[in-house]
Amino acid sequence: MIHTISVMSGDSMDFVEIKSKEELLSKYSSDYPKLKGIVKNLDRDILDFVPDLEDAWSIREHIAHLVDTEIRAFIRYRNSIVDRGIELNLGGGDVNASNRLLKYSSQNLEDSLEVIRLLRKITVEHVSGMSNDEMEKYHIKHPDLGETNLKMILSIYTQHFDMHIDYLQRNVKLFNERRKMRGHET
Repeated sequence: MIHTISVMSGDSMDFVEIKSKEELLSKYSSDYPKLKGIVKNLDRDILDFVPDLEDAWSIREHIAHLVDTEIRAFIRYRNSIVDRGIELNLGGGDVNASNRLLKYSSQNLEDSLEVIRLLRKITVEHVSGMSNDEMEKYHIKHPDLGETNLKMILSIYTQHFDMHIDYLQRNVKLFNERRKMRGHET
């Protein structure tokens, strides 16, 4: 089943609950190595390159945003267990304003990556010990989705991560195309 939720910018996104615990944890734990693989050999020029597209961000900014969303995911997953049924306050907001106000462009990339790695590691280790029934019973109340179980919480964040991986790959491609074009101009 496809679930549509509002995101901070006022747009909406579709998410699918990954029903299989094994598939979900495999996907959730593979996101960080995929991210690390993309950025590991990139120089500062490409990390800070912002494509000439509306509302585009640099790779560094995308990763800083992922830190924010990973922290939210971690808290929501923990709340689903400790404060079962707690109602989320999404708080609205504008991701571009957050980017500017929180100075995503100056955030230390290695620190950001380490926060993501650790939060994912802690989550996977904890959730691995749960049964499917436990994952179904732990939940929060989402303003758009209603009662949202732990599997859906983690599904949303792994799919959100995928979206940003696509943006990073797009930025790398556009940067390389620009570099190639400039190389032909000289």
